[in-house]
Amino acid sequence: CRFCAEPISIRYPALELTNAVLWVGVAWLLGPSWILPGYLWFVSVTLALIATDLEHHRLPNRIVLHGAWVGLLLLGGGVLLDGVAMVRFAQAIVGGATWFGLMLAIALLARGGFGFGDVKLAALLGSFVAFQPLLGAADWYDALGAVAVAVFVSFFLGGAIAIALLALRRTDRKREIAFGPAMIIASWIAIGWGDRLLAMWLG
Repeated sequence: CRFCAEPISIRYPALELTNAVLWVGVAWLLGPSWILPGYLWFVSVTLALIATDLEHHRLPNRIVLHGAWVGLLLLGGGVLLDGVAMVRFAQAIVGGATWFGLMLAIALLARGGFGFGDVKLAALLGSFVAFQPLLGAADWYDALGAVAVAVFVSFFLGGAIAIALLALRRTDRKREIAFGPAMIIASWIAIGWGDRLLAMWLG
């Protein structure tokens, strides 16, 4: 750093490079639209949350809550400017509320098994998953089905990661394991392939 003369960790340029690559990938998938800025914002927010949760086992309110309200503003603006049916925005709100409610119930029943950072994160993720940007006219089945896919995949990934860490003796049963990254990865899987995974699972 030119100001404090401390060495700069490779982590920061690596995160910036990863963010840029993901922006290009999402822009290529979604194409030019007014919905795109919301999902580019979602990329940056979720990447920051993964890095923070892995390092500090925290999902800071200033990232989660700020990410949620700015993201919803961008999605709402995109809906208006692109002429997308307003029901899509309603689906995003309901999707966020659905995953939030489910995680809140699990956190209360588990009594410490999940942090309330995961609960608040679920509201942010559920909104962007339920919007289903790759589907031209998603219905309620597609929207809430994608959220169900994200929930299932997140627990599958979280369980697999926990088992692997225990097997490799990188952790023990008394230590917390970050669940936020599994939720975020599952959300992006559901955004990209939620409709196909749901159709495959339901036959």
